[in-house]
Amino acid sequence: QNMDLIYALIYGVVSGLAEMLPISAPAHQQLLRYLFGTGQTDYLMNLFVHMGLLGAVCLAYRDALKTFFRGGKGRRGRYGPVTGAVYDFRLIKTATVFMVVVMILTMNVAQGLQHYVYLSAFFAVNGIFLYIPQHVRQSNKDARHMTGLEGMLLGVLSGLSVFSGLSRTGICISSGLLRGADQKNAVNWAFLLTVPAIVVLILFDFGFMAMGTLGAVSFARVALSLLSGAAAFGCGFGAIRFMNFLAVRTGFYGFAYYSWGAAFFSLILYLIT
Repeated sequence: QNMDLIYALIYGVVSGLAEMLPISAPAHQQLLRYLFGTGQTDYLMNLFVHMGLLGAVCLAYRDALKTFFRGGKGRRGRYGPVTGAVYDFRLIKTATVFMVVVMILTMNVAQGLQHYVYLSAFFAVNGIFLYIPQHVRQSNKDARHMTGLEGMLLGVLSGLSVFSGLSRTGICISSGLLRGADQKNAVNWAFLLTVPAIVVLILFDFGFMAMGTLGAVSFARVALSLLSGAAAFGCGFGAIRFMNFLAVRTGFYGFAYYSWGAAFFSLILYLIT
């Protein structure tokens, strides 16, 4: 029982951090399952984790999301007029359509690429995505200067995050930077895209449970899943604040080295298992 409690807490903490930091939550969840010897994915726990993450993003970006629900049209109030929100709305709307399509089309393929050799390869690619922007001349484009084609690019690449090892946050930020966006805008777009992405993942969780992978439900299992969800919420919110801090400070390329270290670790697991 104590090990179950520790696992649920660590699972929520790691999921919350890895989802919002550019280091891939599905990959870290897979590594945790190996280290704890838990076997298959617990989709009930995943469901509560995803709900916690969704709550964290909605809390952190509540003002922007309110504006989005009005179609990007801001209102005057204590925050003043929301400039550029209409363009942000159009960009995110375009990216969301393509991201959701890619997620749906590639989910089954991604589920079949869970071996550590694939995990290592995707971690390495994620590191490359994070490293390249530091060698490209930075600009300060906002959504007004981003085309529909660039929105499609953000969506397609973000959708590939269903492959364990590829981070949606990292790919979206790096893609935005490579297209000339400043770091703050790139981070905001990445987290706004997280909302529809997590909604899709929640639907997948329900789908997998409906297909008979739910298993026996008990009060203890629900309680552990709630603990994981609460931990994911708290750590996810903290990670969002940290990423926004990095956006105006050092940048994100340091996570590239972490991804390459994770790739090496996954390769070692492949060789010894």
